[in-house]
Amino acid sequence: MVVGYVVGNSLKSLEVSEEKANQRVEEFKREMKTLTVKLKEAENRAEQAEKQVKRLQKEVDRLEGECPDGYCSLEKYPGLWCAMGWDIMKKMIIMLKHKKITIKREATETATMDAIKKKMQAMKLEKDNAMDKADTCEGQAKDANLRADKVNEEVRDLQKKLVQVENDLSTSKNHLESANQELEEKEKTLTATESEVAALNRKVQQIEEDLEKSEERSGSATQKLLEATQSADENNRMCKVLENRSQQDEERMDQLTNQLKEARLLAEDADGKSDEVSRKLAFVEDELEVAEDRSDKGERMC
Repeated sequence: MVVGYVVGNSLKSLEVSEEKANQRVEEFKREMKTLTVKLKEAENRAEQAEKQVKRLQKEVDRLEGECPDGYCSLEKYPGLWCAMGWDIMKKMIIMLKHKKITIKREATETATMDAIKKKMQAMKLEKDNAMDKADTCEGQAKDANLRADKVNEEVRDLQKKLVQVENDLSTSKNHLESANQELEEKEKTLTATESEVAALNRKVQQIEEDLEKSEERSGSATQKLLEATQSADENNRMCKVLENRSQQDEERMDQLTNQLKEARLLAEDADGKSDEVSRKLAFVEDELEVAEDRSDKGERMC
């Protein structure tokens, strides 16, 4: 977003600069047209004034040659004084003087026209400078257009890259969300597995304690059975030695035989309980292995 904002500001500044340059070029062109028209008009007026000055100068030279000091000579115009009265001639002389003054004034105006010509030359120079300046501005405008085109191309490339980055970011966010969901599920599975493993460990510990107690009872029963067996062996030997003893000894022998049977029953019962505990222990060990396998699978999935 920051890149787009900066690029937009750059484009706006370039567009403003280009518009200003184009406006300046148009203004210079209008000024050039105005100056060209004024220059042509001034040149025409200068030519006309120059022609009029030449004509007036010729007239002044002619009059000064004919009437020096404002009086016409009688030798040059012998019949003029006779045909016209003195008053009329004086009026004509005064008119000639006024005409001479007018001619001098027009000559002064001719000098003013020279100044105007100089001013027009200065205006022409100014026009040439304006043309050069307009050419420079036009070149700057072209350069600005080229820079603007280049910047527009760069902006298009940046916009394409920005769209690609946004797409990649969206894809990455989706992958991250999926991974987080899978991780949460695996964490839940791991927590449940750990709880099951803890329960199985407690169960195994209880079974081991029961097994130890059963082993203790089995050991005690085995010891008793061994003692009973030893007693039976002794009784058998005594029976073989004392076959001819009295009925009391026979009753004692029967009693010992019954005790032996009871001891054997106790031993068999202890053996059965030991087998049952062994089966329970094997079953618990199998369940523990299954729970450990599930825990290992959960850890590998994480």
